[in-house]
Amino acid sequence: MNTKNILKRILQAGSALILFAPTLISSEYLFPYIHLKNMSFRLIISVLIVVGVWYVIEQGSIKGKKNYILYSLGTLYLVFILATIFGINPYNSWWSNYERMDGMITIGFLILYFWVIMQVFTTKAEWLWLLRASLAAAFLVAINGVMQINGVDNKWVTGGSNIRISATIGNAAFFASYLMFNLFFAGILVYLDKINWRRILYAGLGLFYLIMIYYSGTRGPIVGLIVSLFVMGGLYWFKSNNKQKGIISAVLLVIIFSGLFLYSARDSEWIKKYHAFDRIANISLTDATTYDRFLTWQTSWQSFLDRPILGYGPENYRYGFNKYYNPNIHEQWFDRAHNVILDYLNIGGAPGLLAYLMVLLATLYYFWQARKKDYLLSVLGIGLLTAYFIQNLFVFDTLNSYLPFILLLSFAAWLNFKDEEEADDWQVVNIFKVGKYFIVGVLVLIVWISANNSFIKPAKANLLAIKAYTRTVKNPEKALEYFSEALDMNTYGNREIMMQLSNFSSQIIKNKQAPVDFKKKLFDYTRQQMLSILEYSSEDIQFRLMLASLYQNYASIDSSYVEKSIKLLEPHIKDSPRRLELYYVVAQGYLMLNDTAKATELLEHAFSITTKHPGVYVNILNLYSRTGQQAEVLKLGREYYEKFELDANRLRQLAEFYFVVGFYQESGELLANEVIPAQPDNLQNYAALSSVYIALNDYDGAIDMLKQVLVSHPDWAEKIHSYIDQLEAERDAKAGEDIK
Repeated sequence: MNTKNILKRILQAGSALILFAPTLISSEYLFPYIHLKNMSFRLIISVLIVVGVWYVIEQGSIKGKKNYILYSLGTLYLVFILATIFGINPYNSWWSNYERMDGMITIGFLILYFWVIMQVFTTKAEWLWLLRASLAAAFLVAINGVMQINGVDNKWVTGGSNIRISATIGNAAFFASYLMFNLFFAGILVYLDKINWRRILYAGLGLFYLIMIYYSGTRGPIVGLIVSLFVMGGLYWFKSNNKQKGIISAVLLVIIFSGLFLYSARDSEWIKKYHAFDRIANISLTDATTYDRFLTWQTSWQSFLDRPILGYGPENYRYGFNKYYNPNIHEQWFDRAHNVILDYLNIGGAPGLLAYLMVLLATLYYFWQARKKDYLLSVLGIGLLTAYFIQNLFVFDTLNSYLPFILLLSFAAWLNFKDEEEADDWQVVNIFKVGKYFIVGVLVLIVWISANNSFIKPAKANLLAIKAYTRTVKNPEKALEYFSEALDMNTYGNREIMMQLSNFSSQIIKNKQAPVDFKKKLFDYTRQQMLSILEYSSEDIQFRLMLASLYQNYASIDSSYVEKSIKLLEPHIKDSPRRLELYYVVAQGYLMLNDTAKATELLEHAFSITTKHPGVYVNILNLYSRTGQQAEVLKLGREYYEKFELDANRLRQLAEFYFVVGFYQESGELLANEVIPAQPDNLQNYAALSSVYIALNDYDGAIDMLKQVLVSHPDWAEKIHSYIDQLEAERDAKAGEDIK
């Protein structure tokens, strides 16, 4: 076997191996479902880049000429380069972070992956093997899902729910999206492979993946599949005989009537037993997830209008989201719009969306052109492209969906170029052939150097961060050492490592047993590290909030940090004027300075922004109770109670507000009638109720109530007897004073 063929086999094996990245997870890293997958992908692609360049030099030609998908991918990347340069945070756009590991580097590697596949998968037999590799990887992922359903616990099954499974993907929606691709790949293999036992195997795998999509309970991919069935049915109709048209019509009618049946039975008990059916049947605008999506999309549209030309840059969606944040969204922090159209509008502006649509249209064009050679294959390709686009209107891409998407693009291109002569390829200039070993050597050096920043240092820092995290309770000093080592590597994971460090610092500062000297040391280090992030990312509201809260916690040691917390946040309220947490934290600072007027101004403004969020009631009720504003507490307390379904903890909190301003009757009724029945095993509730009795000067009532508690909770005897003795002594002393 000559050098060219050896290189080709390496490229083919590497391309197939990449498809197994979704099977990888490791709890040794922060974000265990993400880090190892992406590190492996970047490592393998780095090797394939070098081998690929060597291969095309040996081949003497480069495929890709007149390939509209390649051109459109190049255009998209060019737009993203401009969006990165003129965006909010170019560093973040290039490197992304541990949680997503997306950004320009990943997009570039994905385009190179497309380029490699295009060079070395040129025959039907080669494509069959590549699609089989994808199905094999998907099988491993799906098997992990089966283990999850059955409660298996090991290093390969790191958590999740047996109601909505996510397998090695870590997210049910991404899991379903990944299997959706492989469901179609199974269909393509059934059609292309002529060996019957293999076709039966592919069909069985396809059915298996469909069942697992159901167990994911994810609506987007299911809706995408249904829409794609109608599209494929409509397209195939024109090539069908009467019998086939009847079958197609029957299948589509069954789908329609099944949907109507599920919707009509949406409140039935049997529907509620099947979580996936329940989620599909009960899609509504009032559903929390759907409601959040609509509000997020509204916010995303506003942020796009603010920067319509090139957007905020890749991986910078959160800046626009924070600026136009809607406080009625249940989740606080978003880094994606959960809608592919709005995502591209925000990260690349209108040109970014147009470039992305060019990729889809070029792929659609190639599948449409393929109908002249193979109509059914064309229909399957268009069906998958449709399902992918529809489901991405509700979610977003990760490496798990990017990989099969690149496979889909490559397959569409192969269908159109497989019969063309090599003369249509770009020819390699002779000088490159002469200096091929020098070129390959330089590439090896470049890849080796860049690998340090791309995955070696970030991986080491991530490992150190998880070591630090696991020692925050038992060995805080060692945890700080590991945090310091991880941050000194100065990787794109620093922001997330600092967030872990901030949480650690807050816990230590609040811990009364922790040595003061260590608290000071830890705080000073954390503060310096977090301020370094804000130097180049001053609009990072989430980070400012964390640091301001840390300052206020540390104020118990150094009170000057109360004012510093206010200065850190108040000037930046304008960066996210509807984010309620900003008002809460700044108001808390003013309360710590005994400036109730300023705190009232801030909290009343927060209340004017929205009354649909329970937090605005809690904060202003806390303020009004502390300042003794009885009428306001009673009015807003009743409004709060009627508007929201309050759990026992919130009800106890409301009872406390009533108690503080002297509404003992109302406080006692809440505790006795709602809080205690909901939490009968919480001693704190009975203690609170006894305080109400005492405030009403009914010591006997408090004692009788506690004696009744003893009957149902004899294990509390020591504490309750001690408290009863204390109450009897206070009662007797008070009675003696009254006689005098």
